[in-house]
Amino acid sequence: MITIPCYNQLILPNVVFHFQDDFLEEIIHTRVEKGDEIVFLMMKEDKTRAEMTKDDFYPVAVCAVVEGFDKDENIIIRTRERVLLTEIKVLKKDIKVQFEELAEIDDMTEEQKEEKYQAVKSTVYHFILQYNWGLPLSHVISQWDTIEKMATGFTHELNLSSEEKYAILAEDTISVRQDLLEKAIVNMVLTTKLYDETGYIIDTHTAVAASVYNAYRAESGDTLSRGGLAETD
Repeated sequence: MITIPCYNQLILPNVVFHFQDDFLEEIIHTRVEKGDEIVFLMMKEDKTRAEMTKDDFYPVAVCAVVEGFDKDENIIIRTRERVLLTEIKVLKKDIKVQFEELAEIDDMTEEQKEEKYQAVKSTVYHFILQYNWGLPLSHVISQWDTIEKMATGFTHELNLSSEEKYAILAEDTISVRQDLLEKAIVNMVLTTKLYDETGYIIDTHTAVAASVYNAYRAESGDTLSRGGLAETD
């Protein structure tokens, strides 16, 4: 079992991530193979491996599996169920964990989930399609066919703290979790942001453009500054 510590990332079940091979190897110090089992561990603070203790991790984690490699040799990892960590041992070169699967309260029909997703996607589209480059970028967003995939795709643009991202993962009730995701994405669209590449405060419309552009940049391969997540689908 391979453990991957994560800080300030929104990791949710049933999402596919593409990791750059060299970036992931730098984190876990070993190469992965198709079929390898992975546990994403959520960190409370951003620490180096040498600084980590068992108390630095939140109790809810996410299991995943390596599905293979894409055409660019990025590693394809599909997340699966949430788990509750029952034991954590931080060793010199590895982190060993024991866990049990967490039950989810799925109180939404598939139709309700789709309705919420379409409403959020429409809000994002409404803004980006005002720009010349909005149409090609809409193709990126169209690949995120659930609200969970859209939120993880925007993980670095969401105006959420690390604690707030973890709280979404830790929420057992699907309807509450989806409400939190909807609020986070809509807030990203409507809130004026500081655009880190230009260094000035921008208006709401440009903030959305910046956010979606960042996602597009990650999709096209500029990922090292984004924590190694190349894309979600």
